[in-house]
Amino acid sequence: MGRGANADSESNEGVSVAPDGSRIAFASRANDIIVADLDQSNVAKLTDRLYAFQPLWSPDGSRILFGTAGRPQGIQVANADGTGILEVGSGMDPRWSPDGSQIAFVAVERDHSDIGVMSANGTDPRVLTDGSTFVLRPSWAPDGSRIAFETLSNDRVLLQVVNVDGSNRTTLADLLVFLMVGMRPVSWSPDGSRLVFARMPVPLTELASAGPEVGVDIYSVDADGSNLTRLTAEGTNVEPTWSPTRRCGTALRGAGCAGIAASPSGGLVEREPR
Repeated sequence: MGRGANADSESNEGVSVAPDGSRIAFASRANDIIVADLDQSNVAKLTDRLYAFQPLWSPDGSRILFGTAGRPQGIQVANADGTGILEVGSGMDPRWSPDGSQIAFVAVERDHSDIGVMSANGTDPRVLTDGSTFVLRPSWAPDGSRIAFETLSNDRVLLQVVNVDGSNRTTLADLLVFLMVGMRPVSWSPDGSRLVFARMPVPLTELASAGPEVGVDIYSVDADGSNLTRLTAEGTNVEPTWSPTRRCGTALRGAGCAGIAASPSGGLVEREPR
């Protein structure tokens, strides 16, 4: 792994914190993956001129998953010390399974995309969706049995889930917010019973006529699609995140759990989590 990088000079885009909280990985302005201790000591390059981005630590902290630019985009895995870099496949938005044994990703074609899953070493790739539309942003259930994702359907963005064997594809909600790549609009509760997400009040085609006062709110829904609940009531609230213990805490531009969300003034609006 390359040495001599300076954490102060790097752009912290796509920061990923190691599971033990001792280190971070992020994509530098030069599109290298940088690993550093939280106190900015022991700074090192994981990659060199790979045009890499979106690093993610494995659940056990031993490996880092990241994407590389190209047509199609590459998916690579490296040991946390920079050794053993391996291209395991191609696709967008790769995500570790909770036990680190599999990787979910988006396989992109010209007229559609699919949610795919493969083993962490790139073997046994398989497609879970049917290629009928565009899908994006896979999110594993905590027990690894299902994957939530977004589906573009005409003028709406659907929240759907599918089993890891490709069965039981189900729509949980619609009118999800279409956010830029890298933002995470959906989060599972730690026990896998509910999801929180950002939702619009009107379809995409009606946004222009709805006026600037139209906001974005945080909703929760049971994992079977029941009990859709609005958690915020004004302003723009995006990127909700459950805390690991199901207790409330703040998060980037959104909810710390199903119980707290950022208000337009920058304060916090509290709701009781289910």
